[in-house]
Amino acid sequence: MRREDRATAPSCPRCGYDLSGQVATWETRCPLTGVCSECGLDLSWTEVMHPERLKVRGFVEHEHGWRVLSSAFRTLWWALLPWRFWTRVRMEHPPRLGRMALWSLSVFLGCHLVFAGMRLASIECMMSTIRTMGRMVPGAAMGRLEWYLNCVLTPLLWYEPSGLRSDLPQVGPFVILVGEWPAFAWGTVVAWIAFPAMVMALPVTRTRAKVRGVHVWRAFGYSGAGLIIFLLPSLVRAIDTTWSICVDNTFATGVARPGPRGSLVLIAIMIGWLAWWWGQAWRRGMRLARPVLHIGVLSIVAGMGALVSAGIADSDVLLLMWP
Repeated sequence: MRREDRATAPSCPRCGYDLSGQVATWETRCPLTGVCSECGLDLSWTEVMHPERLKVRGFVEHEHGWRVLSSAFRTLWWALLPWRFWTRVRMEHPPRLGRMALWSLSVFLGCHLVFAGMRLASIECMMSTIRTMGRMVPGAAMGRLEWYLNCVLTPLLWYEPSGLRSDLPQVGPFVILVGEWPAFAWGTVVAWIAFPAMVMALPVTRTRAKVRGVHVWRAFGYSGAGLIIFLLPSLVRAIDTTWSICVDNTFATGVARPGPRGSLVLIAIMIGWLAWWWGQAWRRGMRLARPVLHIGVLSIVAGMGALVSAGIADSDVLLLMWP
């Protein structure tokens, strides 16, 4: 079969099986529904024959022009409510992974810019207080441009041309801060990656389920909306710090990071949300059997990985779990 024929041949939305054989058996009439002989998925032949006509209004993968901006926020709202997202977005809607990747990057950058803006406001208030009151605070000797740069680079890098923070790895004048991430950050990130990684790393399981990898990648990309939970402690700290500096004229640093119990609570919330997300993706999005069993196993393994990574980042977490 030529390449252009394969591209236009009707195929199952879930497993990708070529349905041309079934279509060839039609002689006197064209049925409206059918069943994939490979994975057993109930099919609507209109959707199978013309997938390009299927569009979800307000979904970032399907909008064009200026509507992409508003659809990005709407998609984020849907993604925070998994049942709503997977009721609207189905396998029959052809995935556009490039658009999805751009959306994910925009969400993370947007959240980062919000925090950077709050840090910049704190720096401006701090500089104003120093000028009017003549007070000295830690870091006051650093130039304004250096502070601005660090507001944007945090929490990945820190600009330190003097090399005072020699205890951390450095690339030129930039200190790498990833190793300083709190335990809950490592735990939530590992849990977020663990769910799709286990599905993709077990080809036998995915083959038996007869699900194309593109559907797993789509579920993984939009599950990043749940990482907003990861940003909540940082948001509390940023608000507290900004208020202390700009309103109270004090230089308190706020709550630096949650303790071991707080880290475990945040990790548990993240794993619970991810289990909810992937359960809805398994049941509504991919329409697979026994979602509770499969997602339960994935949640246990992801939880173990998250706790181990959090314990490596902060030994107090391990001591709290195994005193």
